[in-house]
Amino acid sequence: MNEKVKEFSGYIVHILTIIAYFVLLFVLEIPPVLQLLQYFGFVFFALGIVFLVLSLRSLLGNKSGKLITKGVFAIVRHPMYLGGLFLFLAMVCFLPHWIMALLVLVNLLLIYRSMLDGDRSNINKFGDDYVGYMEQVPRINLITGIINFMKRKRNR
Repeated sequence: MNEKVKEFSGYIVHILTIIAYFVLLFVLEIPPVLQLLQYFGFVFFALGIVFLVLSLRSLLGNKSGKLITKGVFAIVRHPMYLGGLFLFLAMVCFLPHWIMALLVLVNLLLIYRSMLDGDRSNINKFGDDYVGYMEQVPRINLITGIINFMKRKRNR
């Protein structure tokens, strides 16, 4: 399948999931025992927004088109995808139902595929610079990314 068609299809699934989420909010009831998950939903939602805003800020400020390795991109290679991942996790925490869990799982798989495609594309675009960046910065592992970032900062 053409790369653009795959990417567009993924966006359509994301949009349909968001629409389904808001429809299901009015249809499904949250069992009282699972309402505690909503606190985690707020944390995931906040993290998602932070990663999306910081990555957009870095991308929009990159007028040269060079590889971005500073800011949030020094912690994880795909901060925008990580932000989306957190937002989808927030959805399932706000609406803990098997239907929502299934929709979120599909979206997480699509996000993961997009990250793999992004790595391949960036290797083609930036070559060895990106390969070196991949060795230093994890794809989306936030904890490892923070630890590696701190080590690099200490070694400077």
